[in-house]
Amino acid sequence: MKNCLAYIRVSTESQARYGVSLEAQQERIEKWAVANGYQVSECFCDSGISGKRADNRQALQDCLKRACKEKVPVVTYSLSRISRSVRDMIGIADKLQKAGAALVSLSENLDLSTASGKLSFQLFSVLAEHERNLISERTTSSMQHLKAQGKRVSGKMPYGWDLAGDSLKTNKAETKVLGVMMALRSEGKSYEAIAKHLTESRIKPKYGKAWFPGTVYRIIKAQEVPQAA
Repeated sequence: MKNCLAYIRVSTESQARYGVSLEAQQERIEKWAVANGYQVSECFCDSGISGKRADNRQALQDCLKRACKEKVPVVTYSLSRISRSVRDMIGIADKLQKAGAALVSLSENLDLSTASGKLSFQLFSVLAEHERNLISERTTSSMQHLKAQGKRVSGKMPYGWDLAGDSLKTNKAETKVLGVMMALRSEGKSYEAIAKHLTESRIKPKYGKAWFPGTVYRIIKAQEVPQAA
């Protein structure tokens, strides 16, 4: 029987209670292993650590090092458990493949040990990058349209933007969050689910103290470029 390694992670205690718990992730991986002729030789776990960065998670780094050494697959519940950064995700997948190992993500049904899995992952990465670029373009076009019509763009600024004197300045941190919102929405997540995800990830809203489905709805709809009369 072939060996594989499991990697599981939750960001917060609330995610462990209301999201996909560590136990649920491990159980799903164990079932996959049995169904595909593998045995999980070890399960690596990062608990209470954000997925924004990969280099600060010791269990993940240990898992990747072991996988590269033994040339075995790393199996995870979803790509978001490995990293929420597309750049990091591509780098990790490339590192595993060059070492003769592989990455398997159950939620996305990706197996990077196969040609079709590699192609799907490459397409996924390109689309994610493209979506972030579109968000930036739509926001810029919307603000230019408002200014051209003489509408005020000061006061409460749209999510993703700040006012610097009379000029508009991109808020890089909020732009990244916009990317997360749009990606989750494109996956079919409800506005309520997205608000819950932002809250559990400890991302602060631009105004107010909490995320609400209506707030998420307005922010996402604001990305649509207004049509000129």
